[in-house]
Amino acid sequence: MDQFFQQSDASTFFMDVQEGTVGTETNARIEKTIKNMLSAFNERDVELTLSCFYFDENFLSYGMDGSRSVEREEWRKLLENEFNRLSTQELDVKWSKISVYRTMATFVAECSLVAKDQSEWEVVPLRMTAVLREINDRWKINQLYFSTESITRAA
Repeated sequence: MDQFFQQSDASTFFMDVQEGTVGTETNARIEKTIKNMLSAFNERDVELTLSCFYFDENFLSYGMDGSRSVEREEWRKLLENEFNRLSTQELDVKWSKISVYRTMATFVAECSLVAKDQSEWEVVPLRMTAVLREINDRWKINQLYFSTESITRAA
C-alpha cells in the first residue's frame, strides 16, 4: 500500500495537525483513510475507492476533468470513466497538510498524476483538497476537489 509514498520524504508527507485537534491518533486515522483512497485509486479499484467516502446530502466531488458528482453513482461513473480513459495512472502526493476540528478535517496536498493515455505519458501537477468527517469512529472523505496548476502564457 505504501509503494507510492516511498518517493516522498515521510517526515514532510503528513504535517502535524493544527490547533483544535484531539491528538496524533486522529492524525494517523485520517492518514490511513487518505492512503487507502490513493492506493485504491492507483489500483483502479472502484469499490475500494468508494469505500473511503461518506455519501450524504453534503457529498461533493470535482474530478480532474472538472466534472462534478453529488452522489455515489455519479462518483462511480466518474471513476469508471477515468479508469477506462487512461491505460495507466498513478496519483502521487508530494506534500500535504491535515487540519482537524472536532469531527471534521481537511486534507490539502500537492500531487502529481502520472498517466498514460493511448501511447503518450503525461505528468500533471495537481492540488487536492478533501474534507473528511468522523462517522462511527472512522474517518471518511465527504468532499473531494482536484485542480490543476494555472498555466501562464507569454503575450
